Amino acid sequence: MENLKLHVKSSFRTEMFAAGLYSTLAGQYGRKDSALYHKLKEASEQEHKHGRMFNQFFKNRFNENAGSEKLWVFIGKFAGFVIRPVPLKKKLRSLADKESAAVTRIEERLKYDGDPSYLKILSHILPDEKSHAAIYDGIFA
Repeated sequence: MENLKLHVKSSFRTEMFAAGLYSTLAGQYGRKDSALYHKLKEASEQEHKHGRMFNQFFKNRFNENAGSEKLWVFIGKFAGFVIRPVPLKKKLRSLADKESAAVTRIEERLKYDGDPSYLKILSHILPDEKSHAAIYDGIFA
């Protein structure tokens, strides 16, 4: 695998950003749709857990933090606020596309030998990412 340090740092940031974004979306739609609220809240919690897993791996492997958890969650929450006027269907379609792309990247990375701890994290988060990619179809199918 080319640059593991870069991959893990990027994954940490992406997961924390997504945790904040899903959290904001859950808050925005919670009053209107209880089922959607729970799906988005669960996605937020899972993304946050994934980010913490990547950060712990980064600390163990490189002896430093992958980044600021609070900063990236805040940026994700802010992005959710900024896109508030965008229709829900369009937001969820975009998120589903991004989650599907993440699933493809994870599946590709799992095909190659690499750090066993890193591959274990990827194997652990793959089902969650697949469920996040399916949120759109679960609501608009």
